[in-house]
Amino acid sequence: MRTTEGIAVLAMGLVLACTKAPRAEQHAAAPDSVRVPVASVSSRATGQCGEVSGYLNDPAPGGRAVYAAPDTQSPVRGRILPPVQDENRDWAVSFAIREARDGWLLVEGAGDDSVLTERSPRPMYAGRGWIRGNSVSVGVQASQMFAEPRHASDIVVQADPVHTLEGVGEMVEVSACEGDWVLSRWRIREPRDVRYHDNAVVTANPLVLQGWVTGICNIQETSCDQPSGDRPDSVQPDSGR
Repeated sequence: MRTTEGIAVLAMGLVLACTKAPRAEQHAAAPDSVRVPVASVSSRATGQCGEVSGYLNDPAPGGRAVYAAPDTQSPVRGRILPPVQDENRDWAVSFAIREARDGWLLVEGAGDDSVLTERSPRPMYAGRGWIRGNSVSVGVQASQMFAEPRHASDIVVQADPVHTLEGVGEMVEVSACEGDWVLSRWRIREPRDVRYHDNAVVTANPLVLQGWVTGICNIQETSCDQPSGDRPDSVQPDSGR
């Protein structure tokens, strides 16, 4: 009997030890997460866009299909061609972004900028239709990304003070918009030049960050004479990477 009781007591002790360990680990990590409450990045599925020009950076030789509806089973109305390549850089086809829905973009007016390419515009579909938002970028003059399409929301990404977002990475996807704000993903070239919260991380290697940005500049080759899209008080994240 004593042997049986001893085994029972030992088993109970092991059970208690195993159930308490995770609680201790959770409490140890709690202060950091409580001290810096940062909202998750809002990924609104739909939204009307303001005056936003997009650029297709897809190098696929056949270009990008433009659908009649935001569905790959819908009819293909035409194609937007890949960028024009020259010795110095690639010049992407530009178009107006009218609306976003579930990662799709309603676009129209696609075409080459013959002033930049120094060539005659290539024939391509320029009407209205839907394309996927991956490999689409917009011009942005800002160093901050936000959790919501408003400056009062949390700053989830902050480029180094001497850099803008375009100075530390490149936009690789537009998935939503709200007026003059766009929800975008950025592939970061130099992680040491940017501070960010975990809620903004899409992938760690390569580092891809997501957030809402404004300060849209609808010029492909140069900057715009306009205010930055950063929060007016330029507060940086007080914690993060």
